[in-house]
Amino acid sequence: MGFIQDVLASFVAIMPVTLAQSLILAFVVLGIMIPFRMLNFPDLTSEGA
Repeated sequence: MGFIQDVLASFVAIMPVTLAQSLILAFVVLGIMIPFRMLNFPDLTSEGA
């Protein structure tokens, strides 16, 4: 029983870090998605190839 409790305790300890990282990555994804939606085309190269 001790091993299972240790594993569950480690998962619970990691949860706040995981949630914080997920929020940061969600804002990064929104920062990438919104310009693509506004421009309506995915070609953002300098030469327009």
